[in-house]
Amino acid sequence: MTTMKQFVIPAAARNNAEWCASMSRSHGLTGEFGVQAWAVPARPPRYYPDAVTLVPAADAAALVDRIDTAAAGACVKDSFADLDLAGAGFKVLFDAQWIHRKPSAPTTSPDLSWDVVRRPGHVGGLGPCLG
Repeated sequence: MTTMKQFVIPAAARNNAEWCASMSRSHGLTGEFGVQAWAVPARPPRYYPDAVTLVPAADAAALVDRIDTAAAGACVKDSFADLDLAGAGFKVLFDAQWIHRKPSAPTTSPDLSWDVVRRPGHVGGLGPCLG
């Protein structure tokens, strides 16, 4: 097994599940991490999955049992693209692959410049700011 499949993809899947868990908590929903997946029992925020797999070959039936499939719109982020959820009424929305770039040494620049904000909506003479 390559390093990417052995370490990077599981770490990326876990990181993504942590993000989905944080977003769900920010909307008052408590998800649960299991050995095979993170799942939230009620519909998560829009555009977020009900579950994220954390390992290859997760138990599809056990995963489906942890989410609300009664209401339309349930979705599972299959981090390893190896689940067959068709029997539970799911269909593949899209296929994707993880990509990874090895980190490089941090760069520093002694020539950083700073500007003082002198009035609301104005940064360094560049005009109005958003927000």
